[in-house]
Amino acid sequence: MAFAASGDEALLGKLKARLLESAETGNALAKEMTLPLVKGIDAFASEAYDEAVTYLEPVFPQLARIGG
Repeated sequence: MAFAASGDEALLGKLKARLLESAETGNALAKEMTLPLVKGIDAFASEAYDEAVTYLEPVFPQLARIGG
């Protein structure tokens, strides 16, 4: 959230790239939870609220998987 809120697109891009790589190599948590969550937070910070909902709504019921 800090990268998105501060507008640090470079670090946010690196984070998303690493999560995508992890998801593509079989990490289910990255694919199903973390990557969509980060994409949703990024969209929200960019004021793309409809896009944010698209990413965030499906993961909300699963937030306990990552502590909350």
